[in-house]
Amino acid sequence: MSSFYVTATFPGDLVISQAGVPKSSVSTINETVLFANVHDPSNLLKAAHNVTYVWSRNNTIVANTTVPNLKMNFTQEGTYSVGVNFTALFNISSNATEINYKTKNGSFSANVIAKGS
Repeated sequence: MSSFYVTATFPGDLVISQAGVPKSSVSTINETVLFANVHDPSNLLKAAHNVTYVWSRNNTIVANTTVPNLKMNFTQEGTYSVGVNFTALFNISSNATEINYKTKNGSFSANVIAKGS
């Protein structure tokens, strides 16, 4: 027997990557890529009218995008809290001439340790 769960928010995680650097830290010299890894096996986001991503570092908004990735530089050594909140807007009306929007959100965060070369 199969089972599934309907969630109020999108599950997932924030993936931090930097070429040639172990996953435990990032270099202060190279650009770092943040990726909102949304668990969406039904491809609901493809049907969204609008998806926005709000990126933060140490609780300060640093960018708003319409794509699930952001390039960021950590120029000083230290531990940084990074996060992304996103909102997807769906028209749930069954009538083609009506608009009835519903939102579904997700929020992911991670700590990044930046080290000098």
